[in-house]
Amino acid sequence: MAKIETFSCDICGARKGETNHWYKAFIFNNVGVSFVVQAWNDPHPLHGILFAEKTGIERHLCSENCTSKALSQWMSEQKQRLDLEREEGE
Repeated sequence: MAKIETFSCDICGARKGETNHWYKAFIFNNVGVSFVVQAWNDPHPLHGILFAEKTGIERHLCSENCTSKALSQWMSEQKQRLDLEREEGE
């Protein structure tokens, strides 16, 4: 029996259908901390390039709106991390 893989948006929980326009966000730490967005069906996947060292996270995003929310969350997390590092260095 074939295994059917389903995906849900990591922001709103929507389930992926065949025709929606989804995105993948890759958050990786092997060259600084980066947030990279790619169209779900891009013929040149970044996954193998960015995750060669298994240093990243892949997020599934159902829309531009959820992609914007994910980026905003990531930016807030980075600001908090940098503020904490600054405080610890003082």
